[in-house]
Amino acid sequence: MKKHKLLALFLALVMVVSLVLSGCNKNQTAPQGDTGSGKPDADQHLSLPLVADVRTLDSSKATDLYSATVQLETQEGLIRVRNDGKKDTIEKAGAKDWKVSDDGLTWTFTLRDYKWSDGKPVTAGDYEYAWKRLLNPETKSGYAYLIAPVIKGAEDYNAGKGKVEDVKITAKDDKTLVVELVHPTAYFDKLLGMQGLLPLRKDIVEAAGETYGQDPSKLVYCGPYTVSEWTKGSKVVLKKNPSYWDADNVKLATVELPVVIDLNARMKAFDTKQIDAVGAKGEFKEQYKKLADEKKLVWTSGFEPSTNYVFFNCKDKNGIFTNRNIRMAFSLAIDRETYVKNVVKFGVPAYGWAPYELMIGNDQFRDKVKEPLKEVKDDPKELLLKGMQEAGLGNDPSKITVTYLNSSTDADARSQAEALQNMWQEKLGVKVKIEATTDFPQFLDRI
Repeated sequence: MKKHKLLALFLALVMVVSLVLSGCNKNQTAPQGDTGSGKPDADQHLSLPLVADVRTLDSSKATDLYSATVQLETQEGLIRVRNDGKKDTIEKAGAKDWKVSDDGLTWTFTLRDYKWSDGKPVTAGDYEYAWKRLLNPETKSGYAYLIAPVIKGAEDYNAGKGKVEDVKITAKDDKTLVVELVHPTAYFDKLLGMQGLLPLRKDIVEAAGETYGQDPSKLVYCGPYTVSEWTKGSKVVLKKNPSYWDADNVKLATVELPVVIDLNARMKAFDTKQIDAVGAKGEFKEQYKKLADEKKLVWTSGFEPSTNYVFFNCKDKNGIFTNRNIRMAFSLAIDRETYVKNVVKFGVPAYGWAPYELMIGNDQFRDKVKEPLKEVKDDPKELLLKGMQEAGLGNDPSKITVTYLNSSTDADARSQAEALQNMWQEKLGVKVKIEATTDFPQFLDRI
């Protein structure tokens, strides 16, 4: 029996995020059982759950949402992206201004006066160091590919073919950062909000060596908050940064981020007021919408432009997923409508990689470009058999076992994995084995 590892489904869904808030400010409805005073609480504290543990505080190496969440609240990049529930707006942050040359190739950023938490000024050199560290092939950053094709000299350097001196990211002086692009890039300003482009102090990084990003007490911060506690697998606690340049507008004194992986546990924590907000879906969605209609909590929802997907291990020694027809068969065997409606119970089915809310100027990408899988009418089983013959795997799908690696052991993740397992087994005739990691960092290690 041949065994093949299947890692993580291609184009599963675009998420619709529904957020339930129990806390109040002067513009919000009082929580359940509380009439509310119309005034902010004296204790400005917020507790929000993380559904997986933070992996690292190293912004050059982080690839998961949960690490990025902490990094973007504790460090200040050139810009910040705000969302009003309808669209993203770019705001000046570490950069007080910037100019773009007439040909769109040279971006010149002027930094505001702001400091690290140890009192030293943030300089353009901190940005140059951080960006080049991201591109350094030895860093093995998962997000270097986002800027490597855009900045002059970056792609060759990242591929190990060029020199760092040829990368056109230059601190002209302490307050001026100059970046030269390969070609005009309309979305370059939006890239500036990613965690990999946050500034880094070279002395701090080098002092920590390989352990950089694992001990919050050995880091410095230039954002709204500092990490006062990180108990791995349990919680992260953020404290207001008194050195932050815009500290007067930071209203929360403390933000606690407990790690609550299981969906039912998150809902229980919300109901017992251990956390102040929670993402709701499935049966919980209807329950909380009803309470919101009764003015017992605050409900907000909107599109989060992201795509959940499964990817295939193309380095498997038997080479099953190196075959395009086999990959297509597994993808087409997914009943996305049923998966979203009856299993995930939120989001919309995705038949293309790019999600809704991804813009081309003022236009929705998905309104302009067809979703490619909608055009494919092939029978999944026939594609599988064709691919098996091409790959020398015989003509009996029942002799093939694939392993689906799940990133969580909670009931929600398990039901999603089992739904995919059933679809693949019924439509393709293969055997599907499910394995699960206990948390997302462990999942990343496995893949």
